[in-house]
Amino acid sequence: IIIISIILVFLYLFSPVIINNFELNSINVNLIFFCVIGVLINIINLFSTSVILTKNNGIPFHSILSVIGSFFNLFLIVLFTYFDTLDFETAIYSYFGGLLVQIIPKIYKVLSTVNVTLKLEWLYFTKKLIKYAVPSFLTNIALILVFKIDTFIISEILDIKALGLYSMS
Repeated sequence: IIIISIILVFLYLFSPVIINNFELNSINVNLIFFCVIGVLINIINLFSTSVILTKNNGIPFHSILSVIGSFFNLFLIVLFTYFDTLDFETAIYSYFGGLLVQIIPKIYKVLSTVNVTLKLEWLYFTKKLIKYAVPSFLTNIALILVFKIDTFIISEILDIKALGLYSMS
C-alpha cells in the first residue's frame, strides 16, 4: 500500500508533465486526483475483503456486497446513459459509486470486529519482503498491461464510447 501510494502521489504531482508529453490534454487533473483516491479506496477494499473472508459468514457477506455494488454500478451507468451524460468521467464515478457501496459496510465490519494494533516488528522482515515483492509487483504491472493492451489499442483507434461498449461486453 505504501509503495503504490508513493507511486500514485508521484504520478499525480507530475501529471501536468505526463499529460503534456503524451498529449493527453483532454484529461482533467481533478479526474486524475479522483482516480488516485479511487485506487487507494480499492486497495483498502481488497484489504478489508481479505479480512472479511477469514471471518464466520465472511464469504456470503462479501458476495452479497459485491452483487449490490455491481448492481449499483450498473444502475449508475444506465442512469448516466439515460440522461445522455455517460462519458469517461461519469463511468469512473459509477465504478467508484459501486465500490463505495461495497467498502463502507466492510470497513465498518472490520473495525467493529477486528482489534487493529500497529507493531513495528515488520521492519525486521522488510529487506526480505522488498527483495521478493518488487519483482512480483513489477511482474503484476507487466501482466496487467498485457491483459489491458487491447483497451489501449481500442481507445487509440476508436472513440471512448466504443471502448466503453467493448469493456462492458
